[in-house]
Amino acid sequence: MRYQQPLGADTDAPYIDGNPQNGTPGSPVPAAAIEHTQREIVNLIIAGELVPDPGNLSQLSLAVQAMIDKSLSNVSANVPIGVPFFHIGTQPPQNAIELGGFELSRTEYPELWGQINDANLNFDIVTDAEWLGGRWGCYSSGNGATTFRIPETRGEFIRGWDNGRDVDTGRLIGQYFDDVTRSHSHSFATQGSRHTVGGGPYPVYSGGGSVSGTTATSGGSETRPRGIAWMICTNFQ
Repeated sequence: MRYQQPLGADTDAPYIDGNPQNGTPGSPVPAAAIEHTQREIVNLIIAGELVPDPGNLSQLSLAVQAMIDKSLSNVSANVPIGVPFFHIGTQPPQNAIELGGFELSRTEYPELWGQINDANLNFDIVTDAEWLGGRWGCYSSGNGATTFRIPETRGEFIRGWDNGRDVDTGRLIGQYFDDVTRSHSHSFATQGSRHTVGGGPYPVYSGGGSVSGTTATSGGSETRPRGIAWMICTNFQ
């Protein structure tokens, strides 16, 4: 909405009151000066999730307060829809969803579906077959008609895409990779020479020299660095 100057006046000209006593006419008011102001106020009331009521003259302030409260209660208010963010809590913030690989309805989450399809944002959207084949970090087109799928981040570390640096070659955007331990070896040395006693099956060592061998298996169920568990979410509206 822009300022509507009096009819026939220069841009941004002020309004003046008429004076019947000396014959000074008041500024002629254009219809837009009244209509546009009312429509702007009604739109703000609707944005505050209120129903315009001609008998309630406090709705404008109530709508502004409601919008402020909503913004303060939504810790992710400044994060664009579709963009991941960390959350320290066991439930997503208001208007957000955990990136847990869920298949969603396009009609129930229209803003998220529309946002990830915005060509200017360059999201990689893969087919659901590609997603199920390991592109868990991407959005998928779901069944191709009524659903789509969000990335799966639960329990996973996020790694920067190699993008030609040749540190982590052959990886696609959003592609899952299993844990691995870098190739290495272990060794030990035992002083003495190896021999058996009385033909028994177990060797003993005595004297000088050294003998090498392998160590026993040790460790847990995966290879991982130290870390902290946070929920990864995205806004859907």
